[in-house]
Amino acid sequence: MRRPNPPGTVPQALDPAMRKLEELEGRALRGEAVPLVELAASLSQCLQQVARVAMERVLDQAARAQPCSVPCACGREAQSKGFEDTSFVGRFGRVAVSRRRFTCECGSSSFLLDGAWGLPAGGYTDDVREEWVEPRAKAIMDGKVAEVIAGLADERERRCGKSRAAVDDLRGYLDRHKHLMDYPRYQAAGYPLASAAVESANKRLVGRRCKQGGMIWSEPGLEAMVAMRVAFMNPGAWRSLWPHTEAHPR
Repeated sequence: MRRPNPPGTVPQALDPAMRKLEELEGRALRGEAVPLVELAASLSQCLQQVARVAMERVLDQAARAQPCSVPCACGREAQSKGFEDTSFVGRFGRVAVSRRRFTCECGSSSFLLDGAWGLPAGGYTDDVREEWVEPRAKAIMDGKVAEVIAGLADERERRCGKSRAAVDDLRGYLDRHKHLMDYPRYQAAGYPLASAAVESANKRLVGRRCKQGGMIWSEPGLEAMVAMRVAFMNPGAWRSLWPHTEAHPR
């Protein structure tokens, strides 16, 4: 059973900031100049890490302090079934959280910490999504992929460590796939932009016939079967090939 950590656990998150400030003060007293840009980046990275760790410790203490059973809406008691891990991206980076799952005999299951502390249902907190993700997503949908990539180059210079690496990964992905992101033209032509239809078609067209237990396909054999399935799912094509046999897609 997890119990709250001793009081003072959360303030210990400040220790790296104190060490960083002592280091910078020592360099200043020794007459070692630090370029202003380097000083700002060093302090920003340190404070961001402190804030992230402090947030994780506060949420961890809150989860540990929750009782092992709580009233359920049905009138019974919902019992703690242990802790489950999750994470989300907030203003200070990715925050890891371990919180209790409560379940009841009525079938309900919930994480009380999520509702009480406003943990995001998706991967981002509201402020990050609204201020950082959504404007760039809209620009990409408007066909401004090159501008987004250029903006990420500037964003990279304001970040350090894992945060900079994440921006690099995003820039690389957009740069590799920008030729596939002409969304204004796709929308004007009436093409679907989401992948759900393609994924569903692949499951129905290929998966149901070609991914059954024990099946092993050669490449030519699989291509021939998929071609037949395409005709099978399109009665007009099927009739032109096999006019004497009616197709009954399932």
